[in-house]
Formats: sequence, C-alpha cells, structure tokens
Amino acid sequence: MKKILPIRLQHRGSALMAAMGFVLVMSVAVGYVTVATQRQTRNNERSRLMQESLMGAGTLLKSMAEQAYYMANTRPTQAQAAGNVETLLNTVLPMIKPAAAPGMHIPKSGTKPMSFFKPHANNTGEGRVIDDPNHRWDGYMIKDWVYDMYAFVNEADPSDSTKESVNAKRLGFKGAGFKTRLHISHIPLFQFAIFYNGDLEIHPGNNMVVDGPVHTNSDLYMASGAGSNLDFKARVSAVGKFRNYRDFRTDYLQTGGINAPTNHSKYVFIETSDHTATNLKVLKKGTTTLNGVNNGLPTNADSNGDGFLTSLDTNWLSKAVDRWAGNLSDSAMGNRPIRPPLPFLANGKQADPGDLIQRINSNDPPGPEEGKVRNDD
Repeated sequence: MKKILPIRLQHRGSALMAAMGFVLVMSVAVGYVTVATQRQTRNNERSRLMQESLMGAGTLLKSMAEQAYYMANTRPTQAQAAGNVETLLNTVLPMIKPAAAPGMHIPKSGTKPMSFFKPHANNTGEGRVIDDPNHRWDGYMIKDWVYDMYAFVNEADPSDSTKESVNAKRLGFKGAGFKTRLHISHIPLFQFAIFYNGDLEIHPGNNMVVDGPVHTNSDLYMASGAGSNLDFKARVSAVGKFRNYRDFRTDYLQTGGINAPTNHSKYVFIETSDHTATNLKVLKKGTTTLNGVNNGLPTNADSNGDGFLTSLDTNWLSKAVDRWAGNLSDSAMGNRPIRPPLPFLANGKQADPGDLIQRINSNDPPGPEEGKVRNDD
C-alpha cells in the first residue's frame, strides 16, 4: 500500500528545496557581484593610471617644447659648437633627455627612452617670405623647423623612479602618451642688407656686392658706377617702381639735365655725373646666375631704349619674372610695405622705429623694453 505523508511534511520538503535554491542563486549572484566589483575596481585603477599618464605626458610635451624654444632663441654657450641654427637644432634637440614629472617615469623600448625629439623628414630650415597682409611680420623672411615630439610615461615605483609601479605592473598597464608636431619659426629682426622707407637710390662708385635682401617702401633707383660692378645676390624689392638711377635726376630736379640746379626743395645733389651704369646684375632666384639689368638683355627687353630693363618697359612684369624669377620685384608684383612689428609701450604710445635700437634707461615708462632690441638691465 502506498504511504501517504502528512501534508505538513510535504510542505517542509518543498521549503527546504526552495531554500537551497535561493542559497544557490544568492551564491552565484554574490560571486558575480564580487567578480564585477573586482573588474570595476581594476578598470577604475587602469583608468586612473591612464589619466595620470596622459596628464604627465602632456606636461612633459610642454617642457620639451620650452627646451626646444630656449635652444632656438638663446643658443647657449654649450651648444655654440653646433654652428648655425639648422645644425644646432638638428644636433642638440635629439640629445635632450626629457625628465618626467614626480611620480612618473619614462619607459624604454629596448635601451631607448620612449620620450624624444625626431626631426621631420622635410626639416630643411629653408627660408620663405611671409606673404600675408594680416601677419604682423608680413614681408619678412622666416625659417621653419619641424620636429615630431614623443612623450610616453607611466606611474613610477616610489622607491625607484626608473621602474613602473607595482600596481601598474600588476594590472599590466604599460603607460600612455602623445605624439605631436613642433614648429619652430625663426625670424631674424636684422635680416635686410639695406632697408629704407622712402625713395632709395643706390649708385656706388666702385665695385659693390650686396649679399643680403634689399627693400624700400617707395621707389628704387639703381645703377653701377662707370666701369664698375654692382651685384645683388639676394632679393631686391620695391613697393613703388624700379627705375634707372638717371631717372632719379630727371624726376626730381626742377629742370632737366645734368647741369640743372643742385638745390631742390626735397633733394640735394652733390655730383653731376651722367650715371652711365655698365654692369648691374641681380641673382635669379633658385639659381647661381646673376642676370644683368642693363647688360646682356634679351632682344626687345629694353622697349624705351634707356639701356635698362625697368618698370618703364612694356611687359615689365613678365620680363622681370622670367629674368629674375621674383628676386627683382616692384609694385607690379604686388609688393606691400614692410613695417617692423613695433609694440605698444606701457603709456599707450606705439614704439618708434628708432626705439628699436635705443638702450633702456631709468626714465623709461614701465614696459619700454618691449619696443627695444637692446635690454641689458
């Protein structure tokens, strides 16, 4: 006969099974929560290491850039042996050993630190003229050097800053960092061999070679002395017109001819030569060839028959570009006035050009050194 258990015992058996099931579910849940908590803690710790490493790398990049600018601007004595700016930067910057912030260290790839400078492939330092009317250095020559900077850091061991921390090692965190491109622009203030704001006349008696750029913010009149050479081995530019020197006398004397009065309301002439230039040449850009302005001219270049290729000749623009590739230019090429980027002094007055070469003194208002090149105090 089948034994029938009391209802009370059946309930107790069901409750026991339910309790065991609940305990099992809770155990799984607790285990899952524990694993999840450990994983979250681990992720939080890795996130902290990542954020601190990135902050440390950012600080390191700023420090590296400051060191690079310091080298470029001051060229300290210990770096003078490197020679010119290009050699200085390309030689010295890769030798800089960046230092990480306290609590951080720079990992190595093999034996090489993972924070360093690397010259860009096209880092030639070749000069170019700034052609931007909104640029404060418009018209000046600028040289650019480009470097890739790498900054990679990790949390350091408190007892040995050359090693990663135990925590970073336990978590398998190898560090974090940035790569960025550093541009160093070099604009020498004194970069013109000859610079003038008004009409510029150049007429030396003897042989003369001008190696640096020449610029005037007005008209330019040039000629060589009879039987002598006048060579320009860099760019020559005028905001006005480029003219034969003899035109200068015709333009500004009250009456024409070389025997005209030497006293003029604006100009005083102390010689009466006819200024017959014989050998005036300008370097063709991108070459080593000096092409003549008044000798060796192509057929039909001198349309007005004055012996010169100047702004007065027809098709001057195309002829000049073909002959000098932009190294001899005037208003036809769109030249703009070049103004030194003079700052405003503390009293609200803009510095005068002459202020650039003055030494500061005790009578200066606050901040005049901003407008002066020489500042020994």
